[in-house]
Amino acid sequence: TLMQNNRGVLQVFAEIWLPHSNTEKMARAILDWGVKNKVPPHHFRVFPDATGRSRRTSGPSDHKVLRSAGLRRLTFPKESNPPVSTRLNTVNAALYHRRAIFDPSLVHTIEDFEQTAVTDEGDLVKGPNRTHCTDGFGYVAIHEVPLRADSGGLLAA
Repeated sequence: TLMQNNRGVLQVFAEIWLPHSNTEKMARAILDWGVKNKVPPHHFRVFPDATGRSRRTSGPSDHKVLRSAGLRRLTFPKESNPPVSTRLNTVNAALYHRRAIFDPSLVHTIEDFEQTAVTDEGDLVKGPNRTHCTDGFGYVAIHEVPLRADSGGLLAA
């Protein structure tokens, strides 16, 4: 999912849908999109999840793969991924407060948001092709439009 932060509003304008893919293929697809749209690699800021820094059993870490492909501006949590509840609250706040705008042509991204469910315990119900877009959007939202104590709403005691 490709987006930009325009004065505190995440404008989601394009998607790259690669079912059954991997980090190498996704990095290549991002760079190909950049070539097609005249966006150089250094303009992309990638928000991978924190687990991607771990070395895989059969090769380099996802973060290393992204950097090796030319996507060197990585933004991710320092220690670990934020709790699911924090990500959900941040995404819901961004949507509620209109800090996110989605191009209506983004079929897979919109389906992901519409079909992602949460259990009574607050866990995401993950289907075979679901939650990649919502997870990714959540990582960006936490960094770019985070919840703040003064943001109004979504606070409970």
